[in-house]
Amino acid sequence: FTLRDKVTDPAALAREIGGLDAFLGTRFHSVVFATSRIVPTLAIDYDMKGGKCAAHMARLGQSAHCLSLSDLSAERLISAWDRLWTERARVRSQLADCRADLVSLANSNAQLTADLWTSLREKSRAGET
Repeated sequence: FTLRDKVTDPAALAREIGGLDAFLGTRFHSVVFATSRIVPTLAIDYDMKGGKCAAHMARLGQSAHCLSLSDLSAERLISAWDRLWTERARVRSQLADCRADLVSLANSNAQLTADLWTSLREKSRAGET
C-alpha cells in the first residue's frame, strides 16, 4: 500500500498509516503517527548526527529499525526492510508495550504547554512582558 494522494488532514493521515502492516518513513511526524498506531516502522533519519527520528526510535527501543540517510544504500534499505517485515509481530508487541508511557509523556507535554501559555497570558495582562 502506498499513500499516493496528498492527505492534508493529520487525523486522516494517522488513520491511513494505522491501517498498514508496516511503514517506511523519513519525516518525524509520519514516524510518530505510525509508531503511535502500533505499526512496525522503518525510519530513515536525514539528520547526519542523529535527529528526531533516531531519538524517537531509540526511546521506543527500535534503534535497529532506524537508518541514517548519510550511509543509506539500496542494499541496507532492503535488508532493514526485510528484517522489519520478518520481526513485525515482535515489533508490534514492543510498540504496544511502549504506548502507555508515550501517551503519558504526550499528556505531560500538553499540560506543560498549557501551563506556559497561561503563565505568559497572565504576565502579558499584567504588563510584565
